[in-house]
Amino acid sequence: EGQDIDTEYCVFDLETTGFTVDYDEIIEIACVKYQNMQEIGRFNELIKVDRKLHPRIVEVTNITDELLEKDGKKYKLNKYTSTKISLK
Repeated sequence: EGQDIDTEYCVFDLETTGFTVDYDEIIEIACVKYQNMQEIGRFNELIKVDRKLHPRIVEVTNITDELLEKDGKKYKLNKYTSTKISLK
C-alpha cells in the first residue's frame, strides 16, 4: 500500500547444510524479481559443498548430494563474497 506502481523488489531464498552460521554452508540461492506485483525475473543456483548432506537437510530441502554433484557450481560463498545475479 502506498508504493509506486513501478516498484521493483526481489525475494531471496537460501538453503543451507544446517543452521549454524559459523559452520554450515549455502547449498542453494534462489531469487524472484517482481515489478508491479508481476514476476519479471528469476535466478536459481545450486552450490557444491565438500561434505555429505545430513539426512534431515535432504528431507527438508529435497536437495541431495547427487543433485549437488551433478548440477551444483563449485565456488565458496561467505560474508565477504559479492556476486552479480542475472535474473532471467
